[in-house]
Amino acid sequence: MELEGWLEVYQAISLTAGTKERGYWTTLLGFLIASCLLFLAVAFLNLAHDLAAARILRTVLAGIGLCMS
Repeated sequence: MELEGWLEVYQAISLTAGTKERGYWTTLLGFLIASCLLFLAVAFLNLAHDLAAARILRTVLAGIGLCMS
C-alpha cells in the first residue's frame, strides 16, 4: 500500500473511534443528568410529602428509576 492508502485507512479508523467515543460521552452525560433530576425530585418529595402532586411525582420517579436500572 502506498502512503495515501495508509492515510485513508488511518482517517477512517480515527473517524470511527471518534464517533464511538462521542456516543459514550453522550450516554454518560444523559445518565448523569437523569440521576441529578432523580435526586432533586426525591429531595422535593422528602420536603413536600403531603402534597397531592407528590403521589404523581412518586409514580413518575419510580418509572424513571426503573428505566435507569
